[in-house]
Amino acid sequence: MGNLSNDKKSLAIITNSFTGGGAENAMLLLHSTLTVDFGCHLIALNSDGSDFQDISGAHVLNREWGSGIFGTISAYLSFQRLLWQLSPRTLIVNCELPELFVAMSPLRNKRIICVEHTSRPWLNRRRLGLMVRTILKLRKSEWVTVSNNNSDVWRASFPATHIPNPVSMPKLGNPNRAPNALIAGRLISGKRPEWAISATAKSQITLNVFGDGPLLNRMKQLAIDKNCKVKFHGYVSDFWRLVSHSDILLMPSAFEGDGIVVVEAILAGVQILVADNPDLRRFELPEECYCSSEDQMTEKLIRFKEGNDGSFYPPTGLKERIRIEREIASVSSKWIEYINSQG
Repeated sequence: MGNLSNDKKSLAIITNSFTGGGAENAMLLLHSTLTVDFGCHLIALNSDGSDFQDISGAHVLNREWGSGIFGTISAYLSFQRLLWQLSPRTLIVNCELPELFVAMSPLRNKRIICVEHTSRPWLNRRRLGLMVRTILKLRKSEWVTVSNNNSDVWRASFPATHIPNPVSMPKLGNPNRAPNALIAGRLISGKRPEWAISATAKSQITLNVFGDGPLLNRMKQLAIDKNCKVKFHGYVSDFWRLVSHSDILLMPSAFEGDGIVVVEAILAGVQILVADNPDLRRFELPEECYCSSEDQMTEKLIRFKEGNDGSFYPPTGLKERIRIEREIASVSSKWIEYINSQG
């Protein structure tokens, strides 16, 4: 098969999967708008079981999460064939595995734009990350950061342009029940889901867990050990439809990337309790919303349950500012301007 596109305006967004995390959901949303102005393709390196048949320009490789070295090599070879077939002029690269695949690819005359979604990139693979990003630097890659407090994304080596991730306005359900707590996202150590299990067990609040990950079985056992009233829903693409306006979002993460779940919670108007760290401080939530320890999260959850006086709701002004900043039309226009002005 020959090249499918030689249009200098064609581009490919390369991501881990179509769904599953904030970066993936944001890039899926961005792809839907950039397709109008560019010959845009969306390449997912991992298969997540989602139905992508109705997504124009979507391509998924055969790698499964945790498939090991052989699955990664097979996906890399498929990636090379797909790049040759599509021949995009610009590559928008998101997260570690896409960075690795692009760094190891024999690319010529390609514009590479890497998007930084976290304050701690390559956290558990620093040596590999150093090698990958050195190659990307030598290839004169450009950098975009989704966080406005992170303009230098890798040891001050890459001055970056700030373009926020787009977010759709969540639509809440309205279940007739007592207020619940919820956490959403990958169950990994940096997210500290054990805080939520322990705090809701002590405060005797039902916890809804939306997400999957390597800590799932450990969290299920911890919930049994602590007699926590918890419902593990797995990954739910639109979990907000199962959330009530009276619920409270918990985000006990040690660090965050863009924190899209917090953004969605602000837009949805639910109450919020988050860990006190620089990544979550940038949202400028009311002081009551920040917890410096698991015990403090427990204390505030008890107050939430007993009084529920609305202390943990985000202010209206913050919701409006976030809405304007994150709406897809605004974000896509910034991307179009960036691609056209420097392409």
